[in-house]
Amino acid sequence: MVALKELVKALILQPLSVGNTRQSGGRRITDANVSSAVLFACLLAIILVMVGVFGPLSTTYNFAKHLMWGLAIGLILLSLICIVFLTVMIFRNKEDWVDIRSESPDPATKVKTKFLWLFGCGMILQTSLVFAINIECLSDDTLVAYHGFSLISSLLKVIYVVWQMGFVTYLQNSVFVSRKMVNYSVAVMIICNLSLWGTIVSHEITHIVYNDTKPQTFNDSLDQTCYLNSAINKFSDKIQPYLIPVRIEYLLLSSLFVFRMWPTFRVAEPLNSDVASSLSYNHERERMTFIGAAVSGSVTNLPFFIQTLLLATVYRGQQSFGFEVWQIIVSIHNIINLILIFVCFYLLRKTAHVKTYIWQPGASEYILLLTNTGQVADDAFGVIAASGCYCSPDRAVQMAEVSSILQAFFQTIFILNSLRYEQITVNLSSRILRFILIYLFISNLSFWFTATFIGLDGKVISEGQNVMFKDKKTWGVLQVIVHPLFMFFRFHSAMYLYTLFHRFS
Repeated sequence: MVALKELVKALILQPLSVGNTRQSGGRRITDANVSSAVLFACLLAIILVMVGVFGPLSTTYNFAKHLMWGLAIGLILLSLICIVFLTVMIFRNKEDWVDIRSESPDPATKVKTKFLWLFGCGMILQTSLVFAINIECLSDDTLVAYHGFSLISSLLKVIYVVWQMGFVTYLQNSVFVSRKMVNYSVAVMIICNLSLWGTIVSHEITHIVYNDTKPQTFNDSLDQTCYLNSAINKFSDKIQPYLIPVRIEYLLLSSLFVFRMWPTFRVAEPLNSDVASSLSYNHERERMTFIGAAVSGSVTNLPFFIQTLLLATVYRGQQSFGFEVWQIIVSIHNIINLILIFVCFYLLRKTAHVKTYIWQPGASEYILLLTNTGQVADDAFGVIAASGCYCSPDRAVQMAEVSSILQAFFQTIFILNSLRYEQITVNLSSRILRFILIYLFISNLSFWFTATFIGLDGKVISEGQNVMFKDKKTWGVLQVIVHPLFMFFRFHSAMYLYTLFHRFS
């Protein structure tokens, strides 16, 4: 028996417990932060591959559908158990499980929490519609095992989303103490969120690939005839283009919040500056600066909104003059922002000084870098498409995409660099800096909102650009994968710029 225990310890317990060592009641225990991080990377890769392979097959083969529903139920149930466990432990003894970053969350975190609830309501609405359609079409002769899986999966998903929103809101300004169960529980929750995101992407890719040959194979209802004739389904079809980006934004934003709580990627403490606290501000002047920047940002971004609306309605799917005008507007929008970012670099040196000389990125910074790759990839695909097309808007597309890459590059550098600074003086330069920060905040947020909900998460713009690709299905698949990351980068950047405005206020 002793030999068996040692064997189990050597083969299972010890490899799964590698991490930092700490004292607990006279014995040394590990927090498994290394093992949980490696397991997170491996399991996430495996699950995303399974979703990518079996997701398209689930529209044709029952075994694939059973597997996908079983995987969804298993992940959601395991994540629900983890989040309930952490909730119970926190309410029993909060000091032993979480550390508070500061007395109150920064303003950008409060804004992101409100968006989390907004996106979460969209997630719950879509899941409830699927659940309602299955209930409407439920009958004795169609009740089989995998239909029950769909109902159970929908119910568990609603419970998980509601619990997660409350959990994140309560702990939005906290980070967990590094413990073995904490590290594994957080890893499981992030894997669940990203796997659900991968499932949505897989469904969208399947819809693109089989759109011409299998137009009616893509449903989760119990009976296809009932599904197609369902009044709930007809309503769902109308709002589905708007719910898809909302669901993706929720899963990415909730993953960001949970990732920030993971002690393995602990975020550095915010800067507490005696200099900043001693500065005197004219609050009325600060208020006028905010309002003036917000109005300027809204007015200058109005042409982009109007032209996107025209592309979504009047010029839908056309490679027309309207599409070329849209690209020119985007180029001007990017160039103005790029110039303002360079001005911010100059003003930052005049109004602030470096507080932290060693860059120590936290979870939010890693997410910013990751989503920045989505923007660059999306723009690179546009440049490739325009370079291989001898058509009317190719030069306009190239200018828009290159300027977008440059803006994303320098904006990301500015954000990451500014987080190390603290303000040392209040003068005209500092007011101009705050004015530009709010302008860039409005610019990024309006671009995200317009492209996501008016441009339907890139579909409207892609219809104008895919004529430059000979393989339109490949273009559509690429857009489904990278465009949500592109849009989340804009949203995440806007929140960072809002944080910087308050940091230098």
